[in-house]
Amino acid sequence: LSSAYDDLCLFYAKFRLMSAYQNLYQGHTTKRSMGKLHEFGLIGDQSKVMHDKVGQIAYLNPGALLGADLFRSNQFAWMENILLPQLAKKGITEKDAILDAIGALFSNRTASNLFSQMYLQRHQIHKNAQLNRSASKKCTFTAPYIVHRHREVHFFEALTYVYQQ
Repeated sequence: LSSAYDDLCLFYAKFRLMSAYQNLYQGHTTKRSMGKLHEFGLIGDQSKVMHDKVGQIAYLNPGALLGADLFRSNQFAWMENILLPQLAKKGITEKDAILDAIGALFSNRTASNLFSQMYLQRHQIHKNAQLNRSASKKCTFTAPYIVHRHREVHFFEALTYVYQQ
């Protein structure tokens, strides 16, 4: 990614990834979202969970998330290898139900939107990653656009590029 426009795309992708990181990995989220993490079996380290006086989850310390190391290094892989199988264990396998579950997990709209788009476009992301590997990290603009501040942004190419780093 060499042009200023591509740099903007990359910055925007990283911004959205950091929103998800702060929300789930660092535990900056709501009690409702923490309850959903627990309900879906996505809390991996119970020693990093703090409870309030009545026994409800009060907050999560960094790393409490199931597969925290994978989440920290590759959120897309975490979604595919941890989140989707955990949801499937709970009987959540239909597209709309998965999108609802993703929306419930994140208290941050930016992070929720990122994971929803990654879920919906995961086949295209895999295709782009393969094309980029084949082209020695040259960007291939074949994925859908998103609109950010009234401007089309090649979001998935930037996201694919981030995951290859």
